Amino acid sequence: MDCMNLTLYAKTDSNKYIILKGSRESFRMRQRCRLSDSSRVNPLKFVSYQTMMKQSHKLVGECEFNTRSKL
Repeated sequence: MDCMNLTLYAKTDSNKYIILKGSRESFRMRQRCRLSDSSRVNPLKFVSYQTMMKQSHKLVGECEFNTRSKL
């Protein structure tokens, strides 16, 4: 597995689970993101694979997560 590509599991606000695939930099930028009015973005809630599989009926799907910051 390439150290730059990760597969992470996140919990949404509606208590569902999403599998996110992306680079370490994308996740890092998202966690530290600020909006144009200087307010913070709600950080992602990461969960373990075991936690997600215990409630597999709430699994939404898989998503490619690659972002770049705006200058």
